[in-house]
Amino acid sequence: MKKHFYILSILLVSIGFFTSSVEAQAVRNPVLEYCTGTWCQYCPCGHTIIKDVIMLYNPNTVLLAYHGPSNSSDPYRVFTGNNIISLLGFSGYPTGIVDRLTAPQSRSAWAGQVNNRSFAPPKVSIEGVIGFEKDSNKIHVKITVKALAEIPDIPVINFILTENKLVSPQTGSGGTGCAGGNEYVHDHVVRAMLNGALGNDLSKSGWAIGDSAVIDTFYYVSSNVQSTTQIDLNAFVYSKKSPLNTSEIHQARKWKLSDYPVDVKDNFQAGNPVDFELQQNFPNPFNPETKISFSLPKSGFVSLKVYDLLGKEVAVLVSEDLAQGTHSVSFDASQLPSGVYVYQLQADGVKLSRKMSLLK
Repeated sequence: MKKHFYILSILLVSIGFFTSSVEAQAVRNPVLEYCTGTWCQYCPCGHTIIKDVIMLYNPNTVLLAYHGPSNSSDPYRVFTGNNIISLLGFSGYPTGIVDRLTAPQSRSAWAGQVNNRSFAPPKVSIEGVIGFEKDSNKIHVKITVKALAEIPDIPVINFILTENKLVSPQTGSGGTGCAGGNEYVHDHVVRAMLNGALGNDLSKSGWAIGDSAVIDTFYYVSSNVQSTTQIDLNAFVYSKKSPLNTSEIHQARKWKLSDYPVDVKDNFQAGNPVDFELQQNFPNPFNPETKISFSLPKSGFVSLKVYDLLGKEVAVLVSEDLAQGTHSVSFDASQLPSGVYVYQLQADGVKLSRKMSLLK
């Protein structure tokens, strides 16, 4: 029987039997993904719509400017994950997609679609903290994504780095709101899709209300960034479907990294838990090893045991004093037969249990 604790780079937790109240982000942050290019004479027209209409009436919109195509002269066309342009079906410039609900749309449709989408309740919440070590260009991420509505398809999270106030010549058409220039300022330019064009799955299947995932990881600022004072970390959660431009985005967040400084010598923390919590094991079903995470609002003696459905104890995973915080343990069931098992956490008079399935 193996037992070990470890630090998570990414901990994915699907909570099938979650009973606590669900935190809500009441306001949806719509996502506008659009393709643009410094060579494109009509792209400034789209930039003007974003600046003068969308950001005026829906200032919480998350904006992602994909510069391209890859064979153009655009100085911002090269970034990690730039195949997103073809994956989303972009071909005309400028065109955009709001929350991945349609194929690419003309700039004239963007503002109306963003405004309509702003009234749709978000289907997930994205809560937690980030920290930015300027000296090392390291971005710390500690967030929890929680389902506020049923999500039938696999939820996926994407982390994207954008940069503002980049100055480069821009071709324009000369029309009203479409002027270019030699000192043209480019904002929300995608510099890197930090976890790839398609992101990371948050579970192996769809989510019920209350299911969640804890992401504890870090990234480094990409080398193409010109100023770390002008970069944002963007995150959004979408449903895994095909084609990608029909994979609905359920919620998004944006953080300006310079607003969240941490020192390299600091022990970056997301804050201490306020409740005892036992998370669903991941993966589930599993064979033969799975991971269990739990949170302790106070230090003390902790017991974590596994039972079969007849109530027979089959494993002791934890039986010791543990500090306040979030802990994880690995459970190796290679010596057990297939079936449903119950794992139970006891601490400070609190008893929490969940089921897990071993399939061999």
